[in-house]
Amino acid sequence: MLRVHFNTYNNYIVDSLYQWDSNQDLVINGLDLSVAPEIHFSNANMDRAVVRQSTLTNGVITIRIPNSLLQSALTIKAYIGVYERDTFKVIETIEIPVIARVKPADYVIEDSDEEIYSFNELKNEIA
Repeated sequence: MLRVHFNTYNNYIVDSLYQWDSNQDLVINGLDLSVAPEIHFSNANMDRAVVRQSTLTNGVITIRIPNSLLQSALTIKAYIGVYERDTFKVIETIEIPVIARVKPADYVIEDSDEEIYSFNELKNEIA
């Protein structure tokens, strides 16, 4: 689990994750939102984002980080936003460092967004 706490606008505290981690939740507080935001995840290798709907309970936002983004040691960007009519408005951006490590022998692809990382999926099948 990765915790993010916003203490002032565009100022936050974040830990890091490791490459090949899986099923990691991002828990965010300090944004004072009344609706659960949509979060768009991406990294430097992507030409489109993985979009996920978060949950909001007692002011705390929770979202599962896509496992496919943890297959590379690239910083993950999470764009937190809400819709104003038909327009998605980003209210905050989080950068999540991913520290490189060797792929565990028992690593299994479990995520539903693997079409984003079809190259990684093929690479994992051969390795």
